[in-house]
Amino acid sequence: MNTKKANTAYPIHPLMEERWSPRAFARGIILDSEIHSLMEAARWAPSSMNEQPWRFIVSKNPSKSFINMLDTLMDTNKIWAKESMALIVVLARTTFQRDGSVNKHAFHDTGFAVGQICLQATSMGFHTHQLGGIYYDTIKEVFSVPKDEEVVCIIAVGKLGNPDILSEDLQKREVSTRQRKPIEDFYTFLKE
Repeated sequence: MNTKKANTAYPIHPLMEERWSPRAFARGIILDSEIHSLMEAARWAPSSMNEQPWRFIVSKNPSKSFINMLDTLMDTNKIWAKESMALIVVLARTTFQRDGSVNKHAFHDTGFAVGQICLQATSMGFHTHQLGGIYYDTIKEVFSVPKDEEVVCIIAVGKLGNPDILSEDLQKREVSTRQRKPIEDFYTFLKE
């Protein structure tokens, strides 16, 4: 199996080195208790005013709800995500519960919770892949998403599979070396 460990310029936690977003998933079962652990990791993410604006709708493969969720993915993602063990719809509540005002940090905080899900999954031997190639309006309709919640993405969760199950183009992407911008491209260190 290709673990695609990050080649970092400076030391980081091994979970961050090991986390990547595969498309080749192996069929299998994820336990309810394992899903609960992913949600517990999200629960403890920091958030503005402790609002915790995230909400997750989880469906395990195989189930009718999994098929319904799979049908909200664009075909290019549906092809490989169907092998994942679970799909998670990620929602962000864009208003504060206490007074209904706009929460400008909702997406930031929800992203932090998703990051914790990804690291927790990695620590448990799972992999995650966040999908933006989805039908946002369909998700809102199918899952009766309230007006003050926005669809952020869907996360596929599973164990690494054999890249040979993917199309030739996706196989190349699956086994290629992970690339990132050099740290100097986004980092300014003010020393005085």
